[in-house]
Amino acid sequence: QRHAPESLQTLRFGERCSQVRKRGSADTAASVQAALRQLEVQIKTVEAEIVRKERWETKLVHRRDVDTVAGAFGAEYGSVLREEVIPTSVLVGAEQEREELEMLLQRQLELQGLGGVIAKDYRDMQAQEADDGGKGQDFRTKDRFRRNVKAKDFEEEVVLAEALRFFFRKADAARKLFGETQETIRKRETGERLHAGYFTIAQWLREQWEESAVAGREKRSFGKAMLDLTQEWRAAFKAEPRRRDAILAEIAGNIPQLRQGVAA
Repeated sequence: QRHAPESLQTLRFGERCSQVRKRGSADTAASVQAALRQLEVQIKTVEAEIVRKERWETKLVHRRDVDTVAGAFGAEYGSVLREEVIPTSVLVGAEQEREELEMLLQRQLELQGLGGVIAKDYRDMQAQEADDGGKGQDFRTKDRFRRNVKAKDFEEEVVLAEALRFFFRKADAARKLFGETQETIRKRETGERLHAGYFTIAQWLREQWEESAVAGREKRSFGKAMLDLTQEWRAAFKAEPRRRDAILAEIAGNIPQLRQGVAA
């Protein structure tokens, strides 16, 4: 089978873990460290495979609700069947690798406990609240925006937020909206270090796309639409750098949380 080598490695690793528990305390520490090094290699390999395979897909979920007429209760008042179309983004393509990664992370936690190392439970990281809608911080969010970024990468909010900062951090309005300075515009800020305003714009862009998708005006995936948009910005700002100020002001003017910063 395709995953037979990985399964064999997992079984052998399990045997090694059991052997660690049977050895004396003098040999245990060295064996634990060796096992942890091997485990770290396996984790990085699986993570790389997830990055290669996994992608965001947007699905339109149809939800039906029965609503009472004018808020009245009781069958005699009648009811109305309402249907709502909700665009939902889901990760697909690496489900088996995700399960393997969780198992490896759990084993890493157990071995670190054997070695006397205080570790962070991977389940806590999954449950952590984050700006991506509660999915938690993911290893794939590290420095993801780059020149050869692909459409599927923009399905991750943090990638779009990094792209927004890349294009607009030098705009005059960025000082008021995002607190940018001559010093900060020279630095690469990623992930949780990004100003919340960039995520606000990223969320607004997705909302605009969702409305267009539901109305039938948008046929592209969200990632493809954002890739096309950023490519348009790149060409426009290269030809006329001052256009970034006008475009940022136009976007911020449509977002209540940012509108005051533009007008100030």
